Amino acid sequence: MKKLAALVILALAGCDPGGCPWTSVSSATVTPASSCLELKMGESGTGGCVDPAIEGQNDCEVALVLPAEHASRGVALTVPPHTSFSYDVVLASGVYADKTFEFKVPAMLGSDSVEIDFTTSH
Repeated sequence: MKKLAALVILALAGCDPGGCPWTSVSSATVTPASSCLELKMGESGTGGCVDPAIEGQNDCEVALVLPAEHASRGVALTVPPHTSFSYDVVLASGVYADKTFEFKVPAMLGSDSVEIDFTTSH
């Protein structure tokens, strides 16, 4: 009964019953490309269900604004110029197909729209 309850909890949380819903992550790409943003991928949390995290440095002369609807905390993140950051992406905001989550995170870099894309897989 405990095992069934654990599987139900994992399923409700959007996790694969095998544990962590992803074991590898692509690099993050920004479209259109921006040489003043340095991004890398990490993870938030520990154990079975973790959210991917976009980590980086905004070396642009304008703020980077990441939206609330993709944030695991449900709050937008404004990254001032020349500041490092970590933005936890809620796993449920990705599109799942063939053991891969695909993420497209819209953002604003100053007054310009950009998109940060990455995938996770297992």
